[in-house]
Amino acid sequence: MPPDPVLRTEALRLFELLHSSPVLRAKGEPNHDALGAVQEIATVWRSRGLLSYAGFALSRAPDLAWGDGELVRRVSQEAIDQLGEAANEEPRNSWDAIASLVMLRRGLLFEYVGMERTEIRALNRRLGEELAERLMSAAVTSGDEDGVLVRGFNLVTEFDGRWTPQFPPFETSPGAMFLGPDGIVLPVSSAFRLLVDGGDYYAARQIAEAKPSGFTTFSSQGWRAATAGFLDVAHAAEHFDEAAATFAEDVHDEDRPLAPGEGWSSINVDLWAPYFGRPA
Repeated sequence: MPPDPVLRTEALRLFELLHSSPVLRAKGEPNHDALGAVQEIATVWRSRGLLSYAGFALSRAPDLAWGDGELVRRVSQEAIDQLGEAANEEPRNSWDAIASLVMLRRGLLFEYVGMERTEIRALNRRLGEELAERLMSAAVTSGDEDGVLVRGFNLVTEFDGRWTPQFPPFETSPGAMFLGPDGIVLPVSSAFRLLVDGGDYYAARQIAEAKPSGFTTFSSQGWRAATAGFLDVAHAAEHFDEAAATFAEDVHDEDRPLAPGEGWSSINVDLWAPYFGRPA
């Protein structure tokens, strides 16, 4: 589907507003004019049924309210409400609803409305479990079950009114988000990794047993072994040894250039390999 010229124009205007008046931000003063214009764009998108787009616009708006704590709180709550509505729109396993749930989990909106860190962690865990459940449902018709369930994938919109999954041959980095007037690339963690992060090792093991072909990276293989260790108490040491050895192999290969959008982190080598390894 080609980009909608009206949507593209509105998106271009949105990004101009989000980057307007750096002097005000440097002074710690809200940009009321730009904030009002962003909220107006969100209202227009919402009236057209583009709920995830409206939620995205509002999720960027707190930056324009910076300097007025109460205004930041109100704008952030508005974004949370809009993203929550979009995430709960039926069918709840649609890419549009899933994109909204992913955006709701990321960022600092919950901190901006004054939630305590313990509350935020608990809420993010519940939202992660909900996201994993939706991904397991959506995987069946996704065209790449390994991507949705094991590797992770990207949800992409080119401001054509929809979100489309793209499946790179590597594990996505959920901390990154690429955005601009030409579109948004929203990395999504796999159902397996969400379940591991949430401590649901039984459900994670079910994915590991059902989709062994998806475990092609050191990271995914390491977490598969670790998951087995959490569940197989009698052989936990062997599984954790395998996890530690696999994580230790995840070193940066300077001879292999990274593909566009691919990243590498030393966390497996520096943290998880020693964590699951036996004390010297």
